[in-house]
Amino acid sequence: MGRRTPPALGTAVSVFSAYPLAMTTFTGPPTEVLIVGSLHLGADVPDAALARTSARLQAWRPDLVGVEVLPGELVELYDRQGGWLDELNYGGYPQARALGREAQEATGWTRAEAARQADDPALETGQRVMAHLAAFEPWNVLLHWTPDLPLTPPLAQGLSDLLRSPAESVRLGVAVARALGHSRLCLFDDFPVAEMTPEQERAFGAGVRAPEFQEWLNAHPFVRAQAQQRGESSEYWETLLLLNRPDTLVSNDSLEREANLRLGLPGRAKLADWEARNLFMAARLRMGTMTCPGGRVLAIVGHSHTGPMKAAVRALGADVRLVELSELVGVELEG
Repeated sequence: MGRRTPPALGTAVSVFSAYPLAMTTFTGPPTEVLIVGSLHLGADVPDAALARTSARLQAWRPDLVGVEVLPGELVELYDRQGGWLDELNYGGYPQARALGREAQEATGWTRAEAARQADDPALETGQRVMAHLAAFEPWNVLLHWTPDLPLTPPLAQGLSDLLRSPAESVRLGVAVARALGHSRLCLFDDFPVAEMTPEQERAFGAGVRAPEFQEWLNAHPFVRAQAQQRGESSEYWETLLLLNRPDTLVSNDSLEREANLRLGLPGRAKLADWEARNLFMAARLRMGTMTCPGGRVLAIVGHSHTGPMKAAVRALGADVRLVELSELVGVELEG
């Protein structure tokens, strides 16, 4: 599909910011940001079910694709800090840490040195792959790597496993970016470095397992609607449209807040962590828009983050227009 004709360069565009009665002007078209909330996909969702979704996202022609995995500088920070972070199994942390250590040993580069190498446009493909790996960002590698590149067996196997991952970050985010010929992704996941005490963790776990909490949770409108949707054999595009409807986002956000607040003081600590994480993620995505002002940014994220991230990006981005997934229904598919 072709781009909509933007305002002529130099045209003043006015938008209301998060502050009452404040107005900001900027020149050129707004930066369009499409935040797509997805289920965390597993092998039970076949590739064929994602074909229509991937085609529509590609046809929108984003200039940058963001995925919910940790950027390299955070992987390095968490690796150095250790402690409870050694057990972190989210945001692609175990894969990025293991592959990064292997690549740093092979090249002798630090993460910072590797990151600078990866941005060198004259770098040949094999070196760029090693640079992204040593920078703790294997998802960027997937945009360049092919199985014929000579790598150590652990690196080759790790990348092969990563490319076969059923996760939405790979099957939607990486797949769209590869198809469009992008050279790097926006990696926007973040975990505020906070730790609950063992007593808080035990109290939180006991509260979650309590029969009365489970009864309330299973009766919540969002949980019931999601269970019904999972039981239907619809194409994934229809699932995404439902998950990203404004009323669904409100219901989902309500569930997150109510569930934690029902769990007393430990739940309030979890809620604070959750809300901070959403703000950190939105800020990283907003930073990604710096690379393509007036362009298009697609972000693939777990659906529970969608509403809070959209609210934060809306407040942060005076020159941003948030795009609704439903706007892609009429996108003309290529071929």
